[in-house]
This record gives sequence, C-alpha cells and structure tokens, in this order.
Amino acid sequence: GGLIFGWASLVIVLKTENFFSSGCDSAVNGPENVYANSSTSTVPVVFANQTLITTLSPVSATNKSDVDTCAADVQKCTEQDEQLNLVFTVASACLSFMALPNGILYDKFGTRKTRIVASVTYAIAMLMTSFTTIASSVMLYASMCIMATSGGYLLITNMQ
Repeated sequence: GGLIFGWASLVIVLKTENFFSSGCDSAVNGPENVYANSSTSTVPVVFANQTLITTLSPVSATNKSDVDTCAADVQKCTEQDEQLNLVFTVASACLSFMALPNGILYDKFGTRKTRIVASVTYAIAMLMTSFTTIASSVMLYASMCIMATSGGYLLITNMQ
C-alpha cells in the first residue's frame, strides 16, 4: 500500500540520486544536476548569530511561489523516466498478482504467522532498497516488488 501512495515522492529522490541515469546526457548525470538551471543564482544570507549560508533564488523577476524558488530543477531524461515507471508498474503488478496466493496463505496459517512473515519480508525489501546504488539500480525491481507484495500482505492482516 505505501509503495503505491508514496511513489510520487520516492521517484523525485531516485531521480535526484541519478538512479537509471546511465543512458542520459552527461549534463543530467553530473553532480551539478540538481541546480543546473541557469535562471538561478546564489544569494548569501546572514543570520543574527553571524551564520552565513547561501541559498538559490531566481534571477528573473517572474511571479514564482516560495515552493517554486526552493525546488531543484531536475533535468529531463526519457530513459530514466521510463525505467522508473517500469519499476512502479512491475511492483504494482506484483501487488495485484500476489493477492490470491497471499489470501490462501493467510487462511491457512492465520494472522500472527502471516503478519510475522510479511513484516520480515517488508524489512528485507526496505534493506534491499536502502543498499541499492546507482550501479545496482536494477535491484529496485526486486526490492519494490517484494515491498509491494509484503506491504499488501501487511495491509490485509491489519484489517483483521
């Protein structure tokens, strides 16, 4: 359940961290990816306690909200978008296809054992996701599929 509802936020993080960006331009892959837009400039800010930080602000005088001026401009990469969309599609399909087997196992073994197995597999999926690197981006397919399956399993056992 959480994977589906939280995917929109997670995909922004995955794009910022350059997952599946091997087929993209070097301008997208570079460390300057996050703030590569030329319409921003750094502005020094000094607080009362003499702490100095720099922030990004738009150069143009357009009417942008605070959210727009603070948001990072992420470069477009079609191949990266397609791979991340495919991860979500595969995970959603795993959730749907495993509903019947999960229900059969739930009926056979009961709430407690089912919840323990679902919790352990969800924890494994979370660990797999957290240890995924840019070089091992393909591991997201397995981790998100396991996370979706065990998350749906936990959702059903919590409705008991």
